Amino acid sequence: LGELGAGYAQALDNVDVDFALGAEPGTNRDELIAVVGGGASGLNLGIFGVGVDGCIFRFDDGAGSPFVAPIAATTGQMSGLMCDGGAGSQFLVVLNASSVDDINWNTVDFRLEREGDHSLVLGTPLESSHISTDPALEPYGKAQCGGTVWIG
Repeated sequence: LGELGAGYAQALDNVDVDFALGAEPGTNRDELIAVVGGGASGLNLGIFGVGVDGCIFRFDDGAGSPFVAPIAATTGQMSGLMCDGGAGSQFLVVLNASSVDDINWNTVDFRLEREGDHSLVLGTPLESSHISTDPALEPYGKAQCGGTVWIG
């Protein structure tokens, strides 16, 4: 996975950041998701791709820093990552939820978009509100795809 500094890595699974049926050959690329660090409140995920040279690289955040998706659930804050899609497409969604009373939650979700060959950026935010018993909050604080929960 290349140089990760003082951190560590554990590969979790392959994912597809930008799968779409009917896309030009070679444009749908499989990516790799891995734990690349963490702390007391959760773990950090990195997303890696395979370049045209066959070497693995870590996606950056569009500003030159490594892309990180934190997965955590603490009082008043939850963050997660999940696969989503429909009509023959698949993409990754970064999930964020916050609450001042742990009953009423505000969520902001971002579809990850590939920018150039080596960058991932957050797409248009999708905001919503939920109460704590709403099943729609279930993915927050987890990392999952296709029915497989990696972290949660």
